[in-house]
Amino acid sequence: MYNQFKRKIKEILKNKYQNSIFLNRDFIIREKIKLEIKKEILKNKNYHNKCPDCIFFKNEFKNSFKLIKYFKKFNTHLNLKKKYDKNLKKLTNKNCSIDVLILLCENIKNIKNINQAQKLNTILKVNDILIVNYLEKKIKLHGKILQNFKLENKILTKFL
Repeated sequence: MYNQFKRKIKEILKNKYQNSIFLNRDFIIREKIKLEIKKEILKNKNYHNKCPDCIFFKNEFKNSFKLIKYFKKFNTHLNLKKKYDKNLKKLTNKNCSIDVLILLCENIKNIKNINQAQKLNTILKVNDILIVNYLEKKIKLHGKILQNFKLENKILTKFL
């Protein structure tokens, strides 16, 4: 069941969410996976991830103009690179860690120039990437992931 869902999400990510349909059962499976992630995080409370990419992006996200530019880059490419120059041209071809994407979500929630639908769209994309990485055992879980799930639910309730 999870493998089929993982393949579907990977295919959706590959197509950058174009012409994709998310059925009710897919949403139910997604929520089950989110609950599984929450339980695992609560079981292993002591883990906190120190990410070197986060230091660079934390400074970059202080500038709201750059934050909006990174927001647009993420929504276009569905990833951010590890390093950018002052003109926001990529310096590396390696993708940044999931922690940077969570940091992006934390920072866009306070930006007034981005409407709630755009924020929700970005948070859903980040959480889908997070879920795929979790299913492939590529990430270590920590509390900031729970904050991202809570933010998703908070904004989703505004639309429902």
